[in-house]
Amino acid sequence: MSLYLLVPGRSCSGSAGRLLVGLSLMFASVAPWADTRDWGNCATFDFHHLLEKADTRELARDGAGRPQVAAEGGAAFVIREGTRPRVEPSADAAPSGKPLSFRNVVRILDYEKMDADGDPLPDAWAAIGLSGQQRIGWIPLADLQCGTRPMIDRADSFLEVKAFAKPDLSEEGPAKTVMAWPSPDLTGCAGDDCAKLSRFDVYYVMDQRGDALLLASSPQLSPNQPELIGWIDRKDAILWNTVLEVRPHELLGNQGTTCGYVSKSDARDRKDCQPIQGGAQWLARKFYLPIVEVHDNGDIYEVVVTSKTSFEPGATNTGTPPQPRVLGDIEEDDQERLALESVNHVDVFFLIDGSQSLRNWISDIVGTSQSPGVVQQVQQKLADKLPKGVRVRYGFRVFTDTYKGQSSLGLVHALPKADCGAQTPEQVERHNAEFNEKLAKVRQRREPNDDYWEDLYGGLNQAMRDLGGCKDHYKILIVMGDGGYSATAQQEHGVSLLDAESFTRTAMTFSRLNVYFMRTPEDPTVLVRYPDESPSKADERHRRYRAARRDFTQQGQAFIAALAARNEPLSGVLTPTRRDAPGAPRMAAPPGVGFGAGAYSELELGKTDAGEGLVNQLASNIELYARPDEIAQVRDDLRTGASVVAAINRLKLTEDDVPVLLWKQTLAADLCRRLGPERCINRVFDYTDRLFLRKDETFTLPGSEVSVPAFVPGAMLDSDAFAKLKGFISGVRQASEQSTVGAKRSRLLGAMLAQATQLARQDESYSQQRVDEILRKGANLPVRENSPLLQYDSAEINNPDRVPACEIDAIVDWVKYVDRMLVVAGAGTTRPRFDAQELAPDRLCPGQTFNDKNCPGLSAKGREIPRIVRDFSIDALDSTNPEVSMQKKIGGRVYYHLPMCYLP
Repeated sequence: MSLYLLVPGRSCSGSAGRLLVGLSLMFASVAPWADTRDWGNCATFDFHHLLEKADTRELARDGAGRPQVAAEGGAAFVIREGTRPRVEPSADAAPSGKPLSFRNVVRILDYEKMDADGDPLPDAWAAIGLSGQQRIGWIPLADLQCGTRPMIDRADSFLEVKAFAKPDLSEEGPAKTVMAWPSPDLTGCAGDDCAKLSRFDVYYVMDQRGDALLLASSPQLSPNQPELIGWIDRKDAILWNTVLEVRPHELLGNQGTTCGYVSKSDARDRKDCQPIQGGAQWLARKFYLPIVEVHDNGDIYEVVVTSKTSFEPGATNTGTPPQPRVLGDIEEDDQERLALESVNHVDVFFLIDGSQSLRNWISDIVGTSQSPGVVQQVQQKLADKLPKGVRVRYGFRVFTDTYKGQSSLGLVHALPKADCGAQTPEQVERHNAEFNEKLAKVRQRREPNDDYWEDLYGGLNQAMRDLGGCKDHYKILIVMGDGGYSATAQQEHGVSLLDAESFTRTAMTFSRLNVYFMRTPEDPTVLVRYPDESPSKADERHRRYRAARRDFTQQGQAFIAALAARNEPLSGVLTPTRRDAPGAPRMAAPPGVGFGAGAYSELELGKTDAGEGLVNQLASNIELYARPDEIAQVRDDLRTGASVVAAINRLKLTEDDVPVLLWKQTLAADLCRRLGPERCINRVFDYTDRLFLRKDETFTLPGSEVSVPAFVPGAMLDSDAFAKLKGFISGVRQASEQSTVGAKRSRLLGAMLAQATQLARQDESYSQQRVDEILRKGANLPVRENSPLLQYDSAEINNPDRVPACEIDAIVDWVKYVDRMLVVAGAGTTRPRFDAQELAPDRLCPGQTFNDKNCPGLSAKGREIPRIVRDFSIDALDSTNPEVSMQKKIGGRVYYHLPMCYLP
């Protein structure tokens, strides 16, 4: 059985494509990309039911059997820069709107020119709208991308088509990038408008037009974050349509090296060894060495490699790859990722006065089961106003006054300090649900002698600590109360004095912080004369009450002013525009706008729109700084190798006012601060090329005279494929283990066919009795050559003369071990450790071979089944390094690096 792999521009014939490592895969000869039905272009997309039920209709399935649904009821992505809507479906018709930009999201409302089945013809036009159902005109369907997942190579491998950009650094002169164009005819760039690829990364091929490939940085497009990069010339790409990979053996040692060669002929002659470091460091990498082809009967692997380098703007290239060849990895820099993702994470923290003077207002602040309070109004209005992709976490702290032996601090729901910028929507939702549960328990606290001043400074000091985790999140502090801080009152209470400097100094350490003070109305029940209270005492109490309220206002305004003063004008980071050109006034934030700004307001409690003005301003500030679409574009550009300055300058924003320019300046300054001056202005270049490895390279195990292969072949499966594989194996194991000896044969075959068919698409043609073909074509899973489990057909398993009972037992035992090995691999940081006697002669995989003594009548295929006598133990890959794992996250997707032995 073979896994067929598409390698454009190359071919293998006969057995020359067989990868012989004891556990092998096979390359087939190359076929042209003829069928585009599973690619995502709207002109070849099956969506004739779209107009019947646009909100829920499944439009098609991609080559992996996953639903291809035009996102959110007919959403599509513009893939040709400047395509212009027309009043009629014709290029000769009058324009009906402005030209559209690459990556714009539109909605398909109608289309014309369809075949007898209702599918659009290749030259059909679509009526589109930008929002809702409002039509703006007609554009060619071919200018739109409907599919949200990568192309599937339906000709051979039945796997996703991926690509590596290959910058040309082979000649002296200016360092060259791979241009990613906004149109399939490889045009449409003006100046630095186009993305330029120079960094080693895996891209997903979403469509092909002739020699132009449409790349995306993610395997899943969404209207919120299209993540389309652009069209590149096929000659500038190395295609990887397989899951095959290889790495140096971890026992080679971090200082040990093996050889790679720059050409096939050099590999055959062992000429000009390029040293490749081995060791356990490879288990910490996100990417191993992708195998794009094999040669010489599987004796030579052709792989993709990269070496790191960088150039200042305008620097020249020497034309010589870096030496020695210390191979690079995909570097989706964690600093870059966290710095950018944190911009879309907002922490809203409420500091609530829980003292006796707020007894008539506390329910208006925290809400009741019958009536929402100010806190719930803030939550609801932010949820309504903020763009998708912005994640808001809520926390609160109750404070009152401090007395000797009694703290001013009360109930709290803290903000998490871990997983900064990386919390999932589900984690945020759980946190906020706990926030609401705790908030419902807030009550005012009785005090021995309420003098109306509160320990506001103590509350602010603690709030700065409560907000202290994830300092690069956008922070909002909302202080609600009515009493300020009084040093005199604190002395009378016998407690230590505080000043504003400590919490103000801490507040200055946050990257983004807005502070809002909201003062509750006067309590009319306080401004009366109590029974047995003299007029003079009542007047003095009223004076203190109003003085405490005045102090709350003045201290809040002073704190906001101190933070706003930090909003120093920014200039000189980005390319000048017409508003920040040389000689123009330096920019300063408008009132209420900026990372240190805030506002003071009076609450009108008891109204349904209490705090409406403040909430609107708060939402506007978040909308200004939390921009998921723009942040996604900056992230994609940084991943391509662009400098911080170039990535931000390339942003196309409809607004061009001072707040937006300030946002761009501040984002640039923040990223440059975090990533360093080189990354700020220098483009990163990775020398990406092909390298050739000999399968028979060996090394001697430390402390022994045993030689083992220097390279470990494997497969890189995404989480979907891994779950499919594990589900298949687990189902087969459970069914076959529960069988009696007589029924085991039929139960094994039945379970294999049932599990495979359950995973398979129904619209693919394959043999109903070939489990390997069902998994490969129907379920898009990799199947290795001479698979111990999947090499049999149903006729063989059903015939005791061809496959004896002991061979069936051996197959079932192997399924059991594969199932357990996949469980261990799924944990990420562990691996099975077999006794040395259980290792095969090549020292890479477990199991000796069966023979006629172990199993009389054994078939030739039975000799491929590993014979394992002793069970394995479970070891940590590396308990000292959490990066050492079989599980990696690349571009938002989880992958598993599985040695070939782990495939069934």
